[in-house]
Amino acid sequence: MEFFIRLLDFLSSNRFVFFTFAILFFLVLKGMAMSKTLSSSMRKFINWIAALLMLSSILIFIFGSDFTNLLVHQYGQIGEGLVIDKAETGDMYNEEPIVQYDVLIKTKDGEMVKTTFKNTDFNLYPTPDGGYSYPPQGVAFTVKYMESGPETFIIITDDNSEYATKKTCAEQLRKLNIAKSQYDFAPDNASYREDYLRAIELYLQLKCANNSSVIDFYEQEKSDLK
Repeated sequence: MEFFIRLLDFLSSNRFVFFTFAILFFLVLKGMAMSKTLSSSMRKFINWIAALLMLSSILIFIFGSDFTNLLVHQYGQIGEGLVIDKAETGDMYNEEPIVQYDVLIKTKDGEMVKTTFKNTDFNLYPTPDGGYSYPPQGVAFTVKYMESGPETFIIITDDNSEYATKKTCAEQLRKLNIAKSQYDFAPDNASYREDYLRAIELYLQLKCANNSSVIDFYEQEKSDLK
C-alpha cells in the first residue's frame, strides 16, 4: 500500500507532466491499434490500455491530491514539521507564483528528514475552509508521513500545533469580523445579532484572544448583546 501511495503522490505532484505524457502515449497507442497487422483481440487490448491510461491521468489531475491526502492520513505516521526556508520557483499556477518550501520532518523515532514541497502540492489535511495557507518559516506543525518515505507527507490543519492553532484563530477572527460588520450595519436584525454572539463565543472558547484588552472587549460585546 505504501508503494502505491508514494507513487500516487509522485504522479499528483507532477500531474501536469504526467497528463502531457498520458496524452502523447494515448495517441501512440491509438495509432498502434489501427494497425491491420495486429489481431482483433490485440487491438481491443491496446484500446483498453489507452482508455485506462487516459482515464487515470484525468482522475489524478483532478482528484489526485485529495485522494493522496486521504490515504496518507489513514496509513501515515505522526511526526513534526518545520519550514526552514521558502523561495519562488519562477513558475506560475493560476496567475500565482509557485513557492517551494524546504522542510525538516522529525519522525516518530526522532530521525530528522529534510525534504521539500510546493504550494501546488495541496498537501493540507483536512482542506481548510479559508483557503490554502501554508506554515510560515519557523512555525511548527504536525505531519503524517509514510514510514517508508517521509518525503510523502501531509500537513495537519485541525490539531493543537502552533500552525493549526494560529490558522484556526485567523479563520475564526475572519468570521467574527464578518459577523460584526453585519451586526454593526443592521443592529436590529435578530439573525445578525445571533450570528455575532455565536462568533464571539466561539472565538473566546478557542482561546484565540491572547491580549487582556481584546478579551475584555469581546466579553463586553457579548454582555451587551445579551
